[in-house]
Amino acid sequence: MSETTINGSCLCKGIHFTVTGQDKGAVLCHCTNCKSFGGSAYAHNHRMMKTKIEYQKGQDLVRSYRDDATKSGKVLERFFCSKCVCSYDLLIDES
Repeated sequence: MSETTINGSCLCKGIHFTVTGQDKGAVLCHCTNCKSFGGSAYAHNHRMMKTKIEYQKGQDLVRSYRDDATKSGKVLERFFCSKCVCSYDLLIDES
């Protein structure tokens, strides 16, 4: 499968990043944790496998929350900007 590159930023533009990996498409997650984290009825997640993230700006603004209370039992690390609190990345610990 070919690699895709996506450029992005947080809402305040304090963090700029590039994600490269295998594009697996988008999903809408309705689990309690995603709804709570996003403050909505669901979370829109774009799935990328075997990813590499590179920061062009604002790595000092990056914060994360370790979410280990998931229904699946998998630990998630949710990344967000400490300035605007915009979430932009979610990693699943597959170990």
